[in-house]
Amino acid sequence: MTALEGATADLACHTMLYRNAASGSPKPVQFAYSIGTNQYSSGTRAGLFNSIDPGGAGTPTANWLSISNADEAPFSANVLAYDADGNPRPEFTYTISNLNPGGRIDLPLGHPAGEMVGMYEIVPAPDSIGRNYWATEVRYAQRDVSDYIFAFATHAQQGSCDSGELPVSTFGPATNWLEIVNPSDVSVVASVTIRDASGGTVYVGSHPLGPKAQVHTLVNDKLGIDAIGTAQVTCGPETPESAALIAQSAFYGRRAGGGRLEWAYASQGSRPGISGGDLAFVPINTFFGSYNWVKTQNRAGGAVYVGAELFNQQGASASSQIGFLAHRGAFDFDMHSALGVDAVGVARLGSTGGTFGAELIRVYPRSDGTIGYITNIAAVPKAADLPTNGGGDVTPPSVMLVAPDDQSPVSGTIQFEATASDNDAVARVEFLVEGAVISMATAEPYRTPPIDTTLVPDAPYTVAARAVDRSGNEA
Repeated sequence: MTALEGATADLACHTMLYRNAASGSPKPVQFAYSIGTNQYSSGTRAGLFNSIDPGGAGTPTANWLSISNADEAPFSANVLAYDADGNPRPEFTYTISNLNPGGRIDLPLGHPAGEMVGMYEIVPAPDSIGRNYWATEVRYAQRDVSDYIFAFATHAQQGSCDSGELPVSTFGPATNWLEIVNPSDVSVVASVTIRDASGGTVYVGSHPLGPKAQVHTLVNDKLGIDAIGTAQVTCGPETPESAALIAQSAFYGRRAGGGRLEWAYASQGSRPGISGGDLAFVPINTFFGSYNWVKTQNRAGGAVYVGAELFNQQGASASSQIGFLAHRGAFDFDMHSALGVDAVGVARLGSTGGTFGAELIRVYPRSDGTIGYITNIAAVPKAADLPTNGGGDVTPPSVMLVAPDDQSPVSGTIQFEATASDNDAVARVEFLVEGAVISMATAEPYRTPPIDTTLVPDAPYTVAARAVDRSGNEA
């Protein structure tokens, strides 16, 4: 998918795959998962596979690795596989020869041998090292041929010595595992830190890993019941320069009271995160009665505020929110209430200057209101280069915040409003709280949608308005 010639807009696309539930089922879907179409790779990439049945019935979870050629020339590579201890598994070794542009190949991992965990590695041939390809691994768990428990996708990664903050959660109720693998050819110690929503450290541990080996760490006994937080995986001290780790947070949800397994998904975070001053976008969709939560994680050196603005399908602003993220803390934004049922939209997020991570959690309820299925969608980072038309104008616009009143206490739901003028034309007015852009208006009246002040702690806040004209001058 490409923009028409001459278009200035950027496109962010993802594919949603659904398997509807049988007629009369209390849940709307058997599974739903997202694959981002901008997750291209080049060079060597790796990932985890896991064919263990988390429901305990002993039926292997199917793992399929899909590789597509996103380049204009044929793509060749070797796919290697290793077990949990880093031993080669030749039965899952494959050779891809001259995959045509746009071509795709699907390869089974793990499940033909039963229940096991392992790592796959994609090593391009010398003539394909710089060529783009797309690689994702999808896990499918079934009760029988017509009844799926879950399906979710993860993308091949390069690995690094810092995972950034990964979301962790025991809500659902969910069993949350950190899956950690060493894709490098040297031994490395994986250091794991788990923090609660306020940024407080609840666990610190380390795991020595040989080349290609992996470990799975249970989060529940460290984070507690019905809690959210973050996990960070880093290379330990005296790590060789060539070392790297890959980490992801896998969630398995059951019916309340310890019933049968109902859903699963895995978060790979949004490494390297969304930089301060940049933006992130996530698609919102409330069909099937779904709830949409944007989960954010603070990756900055101190507390940050994240502004979130929701736009409906027509591009009109529907709501603005601001979330306070303690140092290394987390915050969840409700993006469904203001949009309404059976609607689609886009959420735009930005911070005060600190890096943060973000992803969407979409919850599909059962007919009794409990959780039927959950899927996640990664946020798309975007440099904050909102367009202007350039030109020789160097005169900045003028802007004045007229509501709320200076030094006045606020409570409940409020709106910010400003007046602005320019010798040419005002392109937009931005509204900021503690430096975080929480809303933008491109036409008079320059006003935010309603803002719920109960979402941030009671304290003095600096509120400002900033105007930008068509030449990029600002005031």
